[in-house]
Amino acid sequence: MHGWVNGVRSWLSSLDEEALRSLLTWHQCLRGDRHAHTPGRTARRTPPTRRELHTARVRLAKAQQAQLTSITACGLVWAVKALRDEYGFPERALNDPTLDELLAMLRVLDPPLARCALHGMLLPGTSRLPVGPLAREHEAALQAAADSAPPPPTHTPSARASTPRPTARANP
Repeated sequence: MHGWVNGVRSWLSSLDEEALRSLLTWHQCLRGDRHAHTPGRTARRTPPTRRELHTARVRLAKAQQAQLTSITACGLVWAVKALRDEYGFPERALNDPTLDELLAMLRVLDPPLARCALHGMLLPGTSRLPVGPLAREHEAALQAAADSAPPPPTHTPSARASTPRPTARANP
């Protein structure tokens, strides 16, 4: 457990302002002292204020093992909500993913949320969940996937956008 705590603490303290802002945009439990991921509640995905950033930075610097455990467990919950609601991953893949599915899931998330979720998967006690042993066995590959930038959003061109525009003709 000591190694896990040091790893989480080191990662959290290394977050720059942009990464912390990204994490707080998704992980709303870090904005206050209470859990915000109640069933049926969707993420509000609003950027944090400067005050919220400062408060979170102070809270993270002082966090003890119990708080770090809660932060990463909540991060995993927020990641699952995003993967289901924002990215359309099926429940089966979220509950019992293959390695390829887990790598794909971590790659689409913003890196701070993906890394927080990975730390949640590595929590002591997750060995009884399908994702726990998988995360421990492939930690390096999963960390690389979590730290990679997500792919750019794909937009399906509308019928109007795909219709060729008439070209202007020059008068002879």
